[in-house]
Amino acid sequence: MMKKSFQIHIQGKVQGVGFRPFIAKNAQKRKLCGFVRNSMSGVEILLQGDEQEIENFLYSIKKDLHPHIQIDSLECVEVNAKEYHCFFIEKSNQESQSLVHIPTDYAMCERCLKEMLDCNNRRFKYPFISCTDCGSRWSLIQHLPYDRHRTTMRYFEMCQKCLEEYHSAESFRFHSQINSCPECGPTLFVRDSQNNILNTPNPFAFLAESLRQGKIIACKGVGGFTLICDAHSKKTIQCLRKRKRRPQKPFAVMFPNLESIREHTNCSVIQEELLQSTAAPIVLLKPKRHTSLAMMDISPKTPYLGAILPYSPLHHLLLREFGNPIIFTSANLSGEPIIACLEDLNKILDVYDLCVDDNRIIAHSIDDSLFTIVDEKPYPLRVGRGFAPLMISTPDQKKFTKPVMGLGAEQKGTIGLGFLDKMLVSPYIGDLKNVESMNLFLQTKDFFTSHYAEPDIFIADKHPSYRTHKMAKGAKNSLFVQHHHAHSLALMAEYGIQEIIGVVFDGSGFGDDGNIWGGEILLATPKKYKYYFSLQPFKLLGGERAIQEPARVLLSLLFMLYQEGVWDMDIPALSFFNETQKKALYQLYQKDLNSPITTSMGRLFDAVAMIFYPPFEVTYDGECGLMLEGDYVDIPFNPYPFEINKNKIYFLDMIVAMLRDRQQGIEAKISITRFFHTIVEMIVKCVEYIFENEERVIPVGLSGGVFCNQVLLKSTLQIFKQRKIPYIIHQKLPSNDGCISLGQLYFGLFK
Repeated sequence: MMKKSFQIHIQGKVQGVGFRPFIAKNAQKRKLCGFVRNSMSGVEILLQGDEQEIENFLYSIKKDLHPHIQIDSLECVEVNAKEYHCFFIEKSNQESQSLVHIPTDYAMCERCLKEMLDCNNRRFKYPFISCTDCGSRWSLIQHLPYDRHRTTMRYFEMCQKCLEEYHSAESFRFHSQINSCPECGPTLFVRDSQNNILNTPNPFAFLAESLRQGKIIACKGVGGFTLICDAHSKKTIQCLRKRKRRPQKPFAVMFPNLESIREHTNCSVIQEELLQSTAAPIVLLKPKRHTSLAMMDISPKTPYLGAILPYSPLHHLLLREFGNPIIFTSANLSGEPIIACLEDLNKILDVYDLCVDDNRIIAHSIDDSLFTIVDEKPYPLRVGRGFAPLMISTPDQKKFTKPVMGLGAEQKGTIGLGFLDKMLVSPYIGDLKNVESMNLFLQTKDFFTSHYAEPDIFIADKHPSYRTHKMAKGAKNSLFVQHHHAHSLALMAEYGIQEIIGVVFDGSGFGDDGNIWGGEILLATPKKYKYYFSLQPFKLLGGERAIQEPARVLLSLLFMLYQEGVWDMDIPALSFFNETQKKALYQLYQKDLNSPITTSMGRLFDAVAMIFYPPFEVTYDGECGLMLEGDYVDIPFNPYPFEINKNKIYFLDMIVAMLRDRQQGIEAKISITRFFHTIVEMIVKCVEYIFENEERVIPVGLSGGVFCNQVLLKSTLQIFKQRKIPYIIHQKLPSNDGCISLGQLYFGLFK
């Protein structure tokens, strides 16, 4: 029978996912000859054999794909080639430009878990067990294409038994690049708070007992160190908050298993599927009313509990020994990236009592992803481990004329690279105001540019104070995109479309008029936008100080309504200020001193919270919004009055009505719910006006950090469905500033 030869080139998520072993086993089963190898653009296959068998092979690799594998394109061309007598995995080809998807980190699989718990297995209780289906990827990669000698596992030479598995097509560790065992792999250490190594023959029993004794442990995981403690111990959690200087921001909880999650939370089938997925993110759930967890200390003043299941071998071993839920929070200082090495952990020596460390280097620190469920689908709030780096194809294979880099925003920073027909977006990096986050930003930038393309154009936010803006200013070629236009563009990029009504509500973004925008409704295309509506402008008394002290925002609105008569009102927020401050703040308001103008929906949420709650200083982003979510109740849709005049949404009538309801003793939860109804109605009225003005129906996109608020988002979608308004929401990146770099890339694609 005459052999034919075919060259096959496959692009997509095909490295670090067991694709080469899958191809090799499939070809060998069909008695085909040739080879498979990684390349800088994906995977290359040379196949020789009967043409019908080759067709069957191509059909089967599309049909029987593992969930980790994603094929974007497959090209198959008949070629003349030398004759091969077997099928094998060839060493990687580094000759072409990289197009390959970077493999993400995967949660531990059931096969490895079974082996690790088998006392007769050589990997019994081995905390670095992995296979072709699970384990670290991005966090270990130093160079592409993905091979062991280009990861931090290159420092661990495989023993004979591991090598035999690596070369055996019958093994599920066939060509597993991070394969190891206790004889040849990384080593675990337990240290005290001064980093002295402790002698612990049974480390997991020791750590479990330490948790029971109220100890706080720094634990090295896939993407960095986390801090853990007993989630039932009110005293220990309060101690952790004090040591970490994190008074209010919620902690996530890692549960031993799904049964434990069901015991403490109300968890739907979709939420359970997401929790058990190979990405294993943190998922926001509603805790049960009578849970034994210390909820007032875990997640104070919020209606949610961030739940996560063990995803690394270390987590499984520790949770099986301890048997109860643990607090699970990143080891870092506020706004900084998760700490990835022991040297940096010294910054927080006073936070933990014990440390679990190892001698495997983390090449890229990465936070856990955070999701909720909206519209029966996962909705991202932070994209990290398991989901990023993220490669998105351009619509209709449209290509960048030159490589471009999207530098993102200042908070919740990400970085993006656009080249050929690809848009590559980094994991969540953090607040770029601090040195550590900027270092991680630059490290990620260098990795992207050295492996994919050197950008010819840098695209940044228009805010002149952003570090990324200044970085772009210093480049030879640069473009600047208005912040809320970039939010709209990010949504368009996710769906591959070229026009939406962008409803963009957030805390702040530099407006084209020089003011602080944050409550904008735009008709957006990739090249430009038409400004339709914004919130009524108001002043931020004291500038950024008003973000930390939301009572100032309410006071600004009250000054607009009542001038100095505000001091005679019975509103708890006013007690936040002494007599001297009251006079000074009114001076700021009257004379426009250090009181920038804003249209921010995020600040309006802050002001409304101050009508109903005792005044306080904000300790984390979205704190007031989460409190309002917690007091939302199910009542008929009943918005407060407001007015739309020309291009402004006037909301002071709503503030007056809420103050009147409070004075009349109307339950706060009713007023808070009606506030949400009012924002939804504002959106709907504006959208319907645009439909009428444009004489067509246009998809509505919801973006901006305020749409991380589940109550607002779900309420809006409910009314959209009732009134048959087409919409899109984020599915790949969060609605907050984590999506800005993608929007900037989309701008560059069409510029």
